[in-house]
Amino acid sequence: MLLNTREHLSPRTPLFALPPVGLGTSKVETLTNYSSRLASQIGVPVGRLINGLILPCCNTGISTIKRGVKMGSAFHLANSFGSVASEWVSALENLTTVNCLDGLTFLPWRNVFEPRSGITSPIKRWCSHCFHEALQDHPVISEHLVWTLGGLQLCPIHLVPLESRCHKCGYKPYAQIHSKHLPGFCSRCMEWLGRPMPRAKVSSTDSSWKYHVWVARSCAQLLNNPELASISSSKRLQAMITTGIDYISNGNLTRFSCLLRRSKSIVGEWRQGHVIPGLEASLHISYVFQLPLESLFSGDTNAWNFSSIQELPFSVRGLDAGRKPPVRRNWAEIEKFLGEISDGKHRKISSFEEAAKTLSIDSGALRAQFPELARQVSGVCYKRRCARAVLKASQVEKAVLELAEIVAGKVLAQGHYPSRRRIQAEMLQQGFRTDRSHTSLIRRAQLRLYDSGKLDNLRQGNKAKSD
Repeated sequence: MLLNTREHLSPRTPLFALPPVGLGTSKVETLTNYSSRLASQIGVPVGRLINGLILPCCNTGISTIKRGVKMGSAFHLANSFGSVASEWVSALENLTTVNCLDGLTFLPWRNVFEPRSGITSPIKRWCSHCFHEALQDHPVISEHLVWTLGGLQLCPIHLVPLESRCHKCGYKPYAQIHSKHLPGFCSRCMEWLGRPMPRAKVSSTDSSWKYHVWVARSCAQLLNNPELASISSSKRLQAMITTGIDYISNGNLTRFSCLLRRSKSIVGEWRQGHVIPGLEASLHISYVFQLPLESLFSGDTNAWNFSSIQELPFSVRGLDAGRKPPVRRNWAEIEKFLGEISDGKHRKISSFEEAAKTLSIDSGALRAQFPELARQVSGVCYKRRCARAVLKASQVEKAVLELAEIVAGKVLAQGHYPSRRRIQAEMLQQGFRTDRSHTSLIRRAQLRLYDSGKLDNLRQGNKAKSD
């Protein structure tokens, strides 16, 4: 009995069914890294793979995706949870028949965050120690998905700051993928980015360091539990915030927002469900109340019973440190200083804006306080600038004229007529480029040679040679 071999063969695919690396762990690779490895497996440049195969398979928003990806500014969106990532995953799954590529992005967490909130950084970052260990322990070099998170500053494994610049040539890639992209290598000098871990580990007792360590470990635990994404949602996050306000501050919204150093209106929008907290805000809530991030997203309200308050460091970016206290100024001394400038003193100051900068005051506020003095100071400074410009022009004119005379004498000593073009060519060899404004000065140098009689001697010598 003959078997139909076509029924037992897997369907043909345009691309190689490359298995992803680190799926379901914190070491999972990015979708852009998977695309780069796929291009190297089939032997084509990664730019040709993206523009020739992946983007034509995208259905919705194709013009926007194409324009952003070609410019390189939207590559990080392929690793996020928006429409770009969804289209990219769908295209690669159809081309490779690998059905788990959404795990290489943050698409499983799209029910937690607002669609317009971006959690991935457009700047490419890496851990050189992870590259070094991967080269020794694993045959596949990959860029981890956790490195693309915008709020992450430390590597979750080695707890060292992530790097964004090549240690060899200093190149800083501003895109997650490049036309010459090769995981673990610089896109410009092709230098290996991996380096061994130093013996002395970086550690600190600073509050900001503790916060970044908490963030790194929380993000790693989040990726280590991919099944948690199916039970997490923005509504459960809203319920956790509402429970926390009641548990921590007995329903006092002002006290709860002060602990997070957020405005009362923003926290109120979170409680009402009108605004969904982003990843950075969720990390702040997790750190301040020492709640696991997975408990916050899954809606585990019992976690508040084991919470404790930890002060958020002021060095964390994006926090509202409150209004600055008003600066008390001695307006009498300021008025005296402006009067001295209008009387001709403080000659180094050449504009009213410079005077305001010296006083550390906004020029508009200073002009509104002393309008008449501002007009006088501006007039005095304008005359100073004009006088300096005239003096500088005369000095430049004198220097050019002296140089033109020296060059003209040199050309004449070589037995050539000192024409304007010869003088300009000789001045250019000495590093001075002339323009039309210098033509009159060159002419004056020629006239001085003519008055000295040296040109007549040249003509007589040339005439004697011709005879």
